[in-house]
Amino acid sequence: MSTIESQIQAAEQRWKRARPQREAVVSELRKLETGGTPDLLKIEEPSRLRRRLTRIGEYDAAERLVNRDNTALVALERVIKQSQLFGIEFFERGLIAARAVARVEIRGTGGHLQGYGSGVLISPQLFLTNNHVLPDEDTAGGSLAQFEYLTTASGAARDPHLYRIRPDIFFITNPELDISIVALENQNAAKQPLEARGWCPLIAGSGKAIKGERVNIIQHPSGERMQVTVRENTIVAIEGSFLQYEADTQPGSSGAPVFNDQWEMAAIHHAGVPKRDASKRILTRTGQPWSGRREDLDQIEWIANEGVRISSLMEYVDREYVRTNKFTAERRALWEACSQPPRPLELWDLFGGTRWRAPAEKAASHPMAREADADGGASWLFRLSFGPVSGPGVQLQGAAQRPAARSPAPTPASGPTTLRPDGDGPVAKANGQNVREAAERFAERFRHKGPYYDAKEDREAAEAYWDNIDWSVRPKNLFENLRKHLETTHTKRHSYADARLKFLYPAVDLREDGKLHNIYSGTPLDPAEAIARELAIVLPRLEARGVEATVSRIEQLLAADEAFDAAEEAGEVMNCEHVVPQSWFDKEEPMRSDLHHLFACEPGCNSFRGNIPYWQFPAEEEVERDLCGRRENDKFEPEHGKGPVARATLYFLARYPGEVGNVRRELTADRLPVLLRWHEDDPVDTYERHRNWLIFKAQGNRNPFIDRPEAATEALLKLGFGRS
Repeated sequence: MSTIESQIQAAEQRWKRARPQREAVVSELRKLETGGTPDLLKIEEPSRLRRRLTRIGEYDAAERLVNRDNTALVALERVIKQSQLFGIEFFERGLIAARAVARVEIRGTGGHLQGYGSGVLISPQLFLTNNHVLPDEDTAGGSLAQFEYLTTASGAARDPHLYRIRPDIFFITNPELDISIVALENQNAAKQPLEARGWCPLIAGSGKAIKGERVNIIQHPSGERMQVTVRENTIVAIEGSFLQYEADTQPGSSGAPVFNDQWEMAAIHHAGVPKRDASKRILTRTGQPWSGRREDLDQIEWIANEGVRISSLMEYVDREYVRTNKFTAERRALWEACSQPPRPLELWDLFGGTRWRAPAEKAASHPMAREADADGGASWLFRLSFGPVSGPGVQLQGAAQRPAARSPAPTPASGPTTLRPDGDGPVAKANGQNVREAAERFAERFRHKGPYYDAKEDREAAEAYWDNIDWSVRPKNLFENLRKHLETTHTKRHSYADARLKFLYPAVDLREDGKLHNIYSGTPLDPAEAIARELAIVLPRLEARGVEATVSRIEQLLAADEAFDAAEEAGEVMNCEHVVPQSWFDKEEPMRSDLHHLFACEPGCNSFRGNIPYWQFPAEEEVERDLCGRRENDKFEPEHGKGPVARATLYFLARYPGEVGNVRRELTADRLPVLLRWHEDDPVDTYERHRNWLIFKAQGNRNPFIDRPEAATEALLKLGFGRS
């Protein structure tokens, strides 16, 4: 049996298993035809409903649903019952997404044409399609990706932009998931850079679409010119790693991206359930049995359709390649770029159209506009990334979006780049300087100048710091002595902006590879990118005023303006994770800016955890799972970083006794053994010692659970734990 036949049989089995789901969905959706309201709890799991509410910005409703308040479902009912009337920007977003979609011309090693498929750019260089489209490196190496294979509004057939497929640079395939991820050449024969097309990045978290919701598919059916099905495709079942939906797709649509109404990619179309005759033979549209050849796939008559979930795809790559260190450094960098967040501040050349630029004052108000403006300002709710574009004004690029060649950044006018963290000086000038370049300059200015970790210096500093603490006294006295010592030596108290930009991102939270790592998922993050997301909020404002962007001015704007909080809440900047959530202490200082419990974290993981206390689930327990960890109601278990977050939380309890504690949805007493177990099972490593060493230099105090792990006993903590 061929691979494609195996994939078809697996799809048929899933279709049969999902019959109860489909019937429930269809039954509830029929209520809409008579003016009724579907009961979403009968067709979808509460955990997925919560994630979808969070995804569309209905945070209050998501919280109500956690508390079993079903009035939260009204927000989702609006999505399910949504009118077919949309703002015109819906199609603009679709056009931008379509720039990343290509027809795959499948050719064997001898150049023989074997068929067609679809695929989509998911980073500046990586391309996603099906395993049965590109099953191996030999097939991929002889095939082509053809962008803009379409018909224009005038009826003219556009010549496609051809790019060679480069499996020698990157190639991953999996027949069970039916996915292949492969590199394309950076530029084609016409010298057109691939990254200038933009791409549709992968979003790891679930919640991009729910059963009963409609999706949109951009495709090349049967190898034809680009077509789209818009909101006529209803998700009727979710079976493991696959979405099943009603859609007008054909075999050449294999590899086509499946989008929600925000043009976020929820799945990649891969196959379907074929029509069979009484002898169980697969039939073509002419009623004849299928030949079994891949060349004749486009002749099959399909009765159901299925797509591979993006969240499952990302979990597979993370499990099989990232955590096992199978990637080379170069391939890992290519994969990491697939999750780069969107930074479009300009739109240009939609299929050869007129270049259009968002007004500078609108771009300056926020790194991503949330609503359409009457005067033509930018409006984006989708996740797309763009490479460098020419022209004045603010331009933002992700780590993988740098131009191939760039002139060196000028030396800051105020002096060398070895300024102390309390120094000032220009980071960027009001001349349209690239935000990414400014962020790199900022990161360099506050980077720790010296070894990653000096064990001898730190050991001597720790001995001197703890010299006046008698560790042999009664636990009650020891706890009080520690509390006083941590408080009185916490002499350097910084603003929250300072804590993030001058200390955490450029120095404190770096790993030995020179990158930040998402504390919950372990995903490497670029420190300059984390800083760039915040600079993008303030630099346009300084530019509009013609004011030099000094460190102090940037700090003042971020500290005084509510724009940062709004951007953080909207998931548009790197979240600075407080392992003790800010809502537990009402965002008060010095707790909010205490570096000991701050870690780099991507918005998706930050949102997935929310303000839920830590917990350890039994290995066999079925709960809501994400790349960041596991969650259920008021329990969250991170996938990575258990030891560091446990010690950071224990530090907080010793430094600020009574601020948080034994109340609902905070750190109740039953969670303490969990933290102590993580503290014991995941011992202190060089990364945490590096953090503790630099935090001591930055704010004056140290974490006793890193320096003296034996001090973290259950008896010690209980004496100062909680508030009644």
